[in-house]
This record gives sequence, C-alpha cells and structure tokens, in this order.
Amino acid sequence: MENTKIPLNIFQTWHSLDLPPKMKETVELLKSQNPEFTHYLYDDSMCREFIKINFNDDILYSYDSLKPGAYKADLWRYCVLYKYGGIYLDIKFQCANGFKLINFTDNEYYVKDIPQFNIFPGIYQAFLICLPNNKILFDNICRIILNCKTCNYDVICALDVTGPTLMAKNFDLNQFNNLFLKNTGTSIINSKNNDVEILIEYEEYRDELNIYKKTEHYGELWAKQDIYNILQPRKFLIDSFISCNKCSDNDVSDK
Repeated sequence: MENTKIPLNIFQTWHSLDLPPKMKETVELLKSQNPEFTHYLYDDSMCREFIKINFNDDILYSYDSLKPGAYKADLWRYCVLYKYGGIYLDIKFQCANGFKLINFTDNEYYVKDIPQFNIFPGIYQAFLICLPNNKILFDNICRIILNCKTCNYDVICALDVTGPTLMAKNFDLNQFNNLFLKNTGTSIINSKNNDVEILIEYEEYRDELNIYKKTEHYGELWAKQDIYNILQPRKFLIDSFISCNKCSDNDVSDK
C-alpha cells in the first residue's frame, strides 16, 4: 500500500506463549492473512519486562498494582504502541470477508464500543491502529498512573480504570460520531461499507477463555472492589506524583 503511514507491526498478548488450540490456529491464520506485518506475541512476563526496560518506575508500579489480567494488558498495549506504533489486536479476532490489516495503515483508527450503563460510549481498544508517540495513548497511560497511585474506585465503571470509558475521555462528541468502525460484541464492522464484518471473534474463544484463564474476570474483581494489588510504597510515589496535566514525554518513557 503506497500511502502506508502506520508501522507494520501487529501486537497481541496472552498470559502464556502456550496458546489454547483454537487460539493458536487463529493467530497463525491472522499471520498468514497479513504477511506484510511483523507479528509480536507477548506473555505476561514479557509485557512486564517491556515496561520495565522502556518506561519509568511509575508505569511499572502501575502495571504491578493492577490485579486483573485484562487491565495489565490494557496498560501494556498503550505502552507498546506508544513506543513502536502499529496495530494492537485482541487475540480472539480473525480477519473476515477478505479484510486485510494493510488496508487500514494509511491513518490512525479507533473503534466505537457498545454503549453501556447509559453513558457516553467508549473506545473499543481491542483493535487500535496508532503511530508512535500517540497523544491519546500517552494520556491513557497518565490516567492509569493516577488511578493506580490512589487505588481509585471513584470512576464511572469497571471500564473506566484502564479501558474503553477511560480512553473515550480523549474524544469529543463530534470526533466520536465520525468514527466508522464499530464493536458489535463478537465482531468489528465497517459502517462505511454496509456494516460488513472485518474482524470476527473465533467461535471457541469464550470456551477456551473460561478453561485457560489465569485470573478472575475484571468485572468480578471490580464488583468486589478488589482490582488493585496493595504494594509496598516506594519513595518515588511520594516525591514525584504525576498528574495527567503535568505529564511529559520524559515522565513516561526513560528510553
């Protein structure tokens, strides 16, 4: 594609590199469908090591303090795309109806989430296409740091800690309404092309998730008000409190 702007990276994560059978098939299919890209699969230890090497102690502390695996994966995806750029895709998805990821490398793209709790809809970050040093990702990271430093439960919902509702704070209503990719719950559709499905969840995903999951679902932990690990306080938490308004690139990344 001549007008490609986005680095040709695909990032995915699962708690282990030993994937469930159908998940592994889906990943291999994705790679074969999109040979132009370099594919990266990170497990939990690799995600943590990436943050430790490339970002400051505040962000590593935040990663360690988040209990749900989905929350940790949220923070990591923002960090890895902020540094390298490319595409993050949840490991449950495969391309559908002839769609190829290279078709969406001419710009940055975001997906409307399904409205929940009668609030402003979120940004579905199961599919993110971003340039390096993206300001939205940067703001997400800063907000997560604040939530983790204060063990914040005073947010709209469980999706406002690291996920779609938190990310939507970077969009005004006009920007949101102009988004044409939409989450249906089991697929992502292109509303500019007759709502055709471009990415679909593989059929066995929910069954494999229940069998092979490592931690409780974030919704269950949220309901128990138990989404944060209580870590030993560190000096930098007292001396260098970072607010979203005061974050700079040097605050976030050490490299």
